[in-house]
Amino acid sequence: MLANADLNVREQLRGFTPIDTAVQGEWVECLQLLIDSGRVHLDAPASDGITPLQRALSRENIECIEMLLKAGAIDQDAKVQLRLDELKEEAKNNPPRARRRPMRGPPTLRDEERQPGGSVDCRIN
Repeated sequence: MLANADLNVREQLRGFTPIDTAVQGEWVECLQLLIDSGRVHLDAPASDGITPLQRALSRENIECIEMLLKAGAIDQDAKVQLRLDELKEEAKNNPPRARRRPMRGPPTLRDEERQPGGSVDCRIN
């Protein structure tokens, strides 16, 4: 699926790239596939001026924040790590709160797709 695709193309409605959509929808498996491709611009802002890292932070998604930082996303405000530490502390001290529902049609991986060489369909249904 990713072999020849432009992974930085912007959709017209919000100017989101696939990585913005994965973060907004909290689609961790798709986000990891995009990062692993090595062909996404981690710090490119969408048309609203928000980078994928800032979007993950606004959604308080610890897993997405950590993935983006590990992949080399730049903490432009130098506040992300501080807020990440706060979120982790809150998660430790409080029962899990209800997460926002993911965007419609969250992608899932079947067992055969989890194997090396498998693919995942990250398109919105």
